[in-house]
Amino acid sequence: MSVVTVAEVKALGRITNDSQDVLIQTLIDSAESFVEAFCDVSLTSAEVSENLDGGGYYLYPSRKPVTAVTTIFESGVELASEDYALECFGIYQATELPWTAGKQIFATTYTGGYAEAPAGLKLAIKQMALRAYMNFEAKTSSSESERDTSWQDLWNGNDITALLEQFSHKAILA
Repeated sequence: MSVVTVAEVKALGRITNDSQDVLIQTLIDSAESFVEAFCDVSLTSAEVSENLDGGGYYLYPSRKPVTAVTTIFESGVELASEDYALECFGIYQATELPWTAGKQIFATTYTGGYAEAPAGLKLAIKQMALRAYMNFEAKTSSSESERDTSWQDLWNGNDITALLEQFSHKAILA
């Protein structure tokens, strides 16, 4: 499910015809995938169960931001909710000590991803899809040897990067 609609991209670009709606949706889907990978976030919320590795100060669930934790089991024993706390990119122990070391020893059920994607991310996705749409004719009409710019190069402008970096969990961890 897209967090941005074709109508929103068309309104931003003042596009009035419907002949390219399928293409615009494809570009939105591509932009959303790029944003999720670049920012290391999920644009939609879901409850997830997964086994997480220990050994550091945080447990790092795959679906971010983490908005709620239902349960954490360490080697089959459920931890009390007051034993851990959330940050958007991970879960840390309330004691501020490292988690017990081990591969996939924390069976965790949590809610991750945005319930409502932030306006800045949605704006970046709209701009990316529109930029790709506006450059589509040039990209498809040039010969293979003339195409040295990838779609992602169109999206790596300072304006879009600045919007995305504030939501990037990779940047927070760096």
